[in-house]
Amino acid sequence: MDKIKVGIEVTDNWTRGDFRQFVMSISKNTAYELYIISNDDISAYIVAAGVVLGLPTDRVIITNFTDDKIDAITLNGIQIYLENLKYVADRIDYETDCYGIFVNEIPDRFQAQPTYIVDFDRAVIQIIKDKCEGIEAQEE
Repeated sequence: MDKIKVGIEVTDNWTRGDFRQFVMSISKNTAYELYIISNDDISAYIVAAGVVLGLPTDRVIITNFTDDKIDAITLNGIQIYLENLKYVADRIDYETDCYGIFVNEIPDRFQAQPTYIVDFDRAVIQIIKDKCEGIEAQEE
């Protein structure tokens, strides 16, 4: 099965221990292909995060504006994007085929982890389900 492409915004998120730990686990999991796509002007910080994650330079993308970020998400086929700004996560969710997930500290009501991790897991399940349904439809 193809790898699930995950994009992240490191600005404001990278300083949080839970986010860093979560992203490090994604970067080590062979089921995922991780990208940094950021529209911030602190490029050295963004590149340094890419180095820490062991990402090839072509998967660390720095854009100028939110519209450029959304274009980069689409062009690179990102399926899940973890974003620090709610309105940008919503735009990604509505304007692309990508799941835009807002990263915040709010814990899920029923699980002992932040809601963005629960949302990420749900998106992964849906992507896998959609791929499996597509395979079944082709075999009929």
